[in-house]
Amino acid sequence: MRFIENAILRSTMRARIEGPLKINKELFSTFLSLPEDPLPEFEGPAGYLRGRSKDHPRYARWMHAFVKFFKPNIAVEVGTNAGGSAIGIAKAMAENGKGRLICIDNGEGMPKCFPRMAEQNIRSTGLKEERLDLICEDSQTAIPRIASQLKKKVDVYLVDAAHSFEAALTDIENALPMMRPKGFILVHDVDPDLDLGDEVSTGHSSPVYEAFHRVVKTHDLRWCRLKFIRKHLGIMLIN
Repeated sequence: MRFIENAILRSTMRARIEGPLKINKELFSTFLSLPEDPLPEFEGPAGYLRGRSKDHPRYARWMHAFVKFFKPNIAVEVGTNAGGSAIGIAKAMAENGKGRLICIDNGEGMPKCFPRMAEQNIRSTGLKEERLDLICEDSQTAIPRIASQLKKKVDVYLVDAAHSFEAALTDIENALPMMRPKGFILVHDVDPDLDLGDEVSTGHSSPVYEAFHRVVKTHDLRWCRLKFIRKHLGIMLIN
């Protein structure tokens, strides 16, 4: 099954990437070499199958590969919920023997998974306690505060929180002061055809996609969009 999955991915990944930012071939090799599920014992919210949530494991597998390959000192995730993508980051940091993960979530997702369930899952990866910070707070207030403390120190920043245009744009823009040159901002749900329900507004039919490209254009950043990740993952390279 793994061989078939990898064969399909290998043959389709390149065709399912959009944008001028080129992904290192060794990163793809790392991705394909890793287990399909970074944490088979992942505890999902009620109603999810044990071992996987809606965007886990391939989304988490990509984050596992990305962090394992680039070996960041500091990664920040906004919108953690049960930790479906954070486990990929944490697993890689545990294997790298370096890295600090900061997760921000207001704890109001349904069902409520943060911080209790997220902490349980992330700890199961082997990431040491002193290398994990769980901040239960709205990102609109938390990010500016930690950005002032981490100015130009963050290597990887993942956005997967509120999906309105204004919220997504603010979560991305607020991170810029703390990003290292050549660091990466990753944004989930950068799919122009994604139905985001009541987070769609007049003038913004594809809010996260539009926010992502607004930042890219405003700051003249190289970018790509990985369409082989469910609901698409956008990546920006900081100048």
